[in-house]
Amino acid sequence: MKSIKTGSLFRLAALLMIALIVVCMVGFAAESFGDKPKDPEQNEGNPEKEPDENLEDPIPEPPKPPEYVHYLTGLEITADESKNKPLCFVLDASSPLYGIYGSALTVEIPIENGQSRFLLYHESVKALGKIGSITATRDCITHLTDCFGGIAVHKGTDGKITPLGTNQGASTFDLSKTPGYAYTENTSFLYSNGDLLLAGLQNAGMSTALTASPTPFHFHTYGSDPIRFSTAASNIVLPYASNNETGLYYDAETHTYLLGKGGQVKSDLLNGKNAAYTNAFVLFANTTTYESASHTEMIPDTASGGKGYYFTEGTATAIEWSTDEKGQLILKNEQGEVLTVNRGASYIAFYKASQSGSVVFS
Repeated sequence: MKSIKTGSLFRLAALLMIALIVVCMVGFAAESFGDKPKDPEQNEGNPEKEPDENLEDPIPEPPKPPEYVHYLTGLEITADESKNKPLCFVLDASSPLYGIYGSALTVEIPIENGQSRFLLYHESVKALGKIGSITATRDCITHLTDCFGGIAVHKGTDGKITPLGTNQGASTFDLSKTPGYAYTENTSFLYSNGDLLLAGLQNAGMSTALTASPTPFHFHTYGSDPIRFSTAASNIVLPYASNNETGLYYDAETHTYLLGKGGQVKSDLLNGKNAAYTNAFVLFANTTTYESASHTEMIPDTASGGKGYYFTEGTATAIEWSTDEKGQLILKNEQGEVLTVNRGASYIAFYKASQSGSVVFS
């Protein structure tokens, strides 16, 4: 009887063991064939996991604007550079040019007989090498320091007629009245450099510290895509005269306009580099010509305002310009809104409004 019970227990244990093995095999098979759903948390960190279509890509934060930017270019400068008042030189556009490369702003102003003069801005007098040819100013030229600030450096004053615009820049440094701070190199052209100018300004009691600066340009958001317009303008021609034709030629590689004269790019004789500008403006101005027994004198109105063009990135748009009661320049688009411009150096050409059709671009 006892032997029978023992055999039954062995058989029961064997059956249980077989049942356990079968259950395990079925479970393994189900997992292998994907019958058991996977826990989504098990795929966390798996690079092959498909992205959730409901999640949007994060929007990158715009670059943080620098603490100090130049008021004429909108580009980053150092704290020390932000304290410098720029010097603006009255140059003869048709003479040999030294120091035109690297200027923050170049303004071209027409005079009689189809000729023109430059008002050339440099923000750091210490960095100046040879600069010239420096020539005489006029009230209509010097008053532009109200628009753009700085100290106007020139050789005397010609023109005796009061200009249409009555504003006049407060800071001028006349090299003809302070000899010893410029030289001629046995020619009729006048030149100077940073060391001479610093000594001359100090002797004249003129400070180069920037206390306040005008805001002629409203720059686009720092780090954003450059501004472009629908009208192409890679080549711009301003025929002041047959022997004084200004050209602006867009260089797509550098995104700048190269300044030219007589169909050729104008290079700086100091270093052979080309004058280049991110922005170019043509401002049409009314002019008055005065005749006398001794000479003819043409005065452009650089204060009252008018129409014009803004060129950048090989494109163009029509604009309007004016000056406020302080003499500061105001630029607006065709909708009457303040014009937004790209950051970088600028070239501005005043041109006779009566001959605006002579300015061509393509």
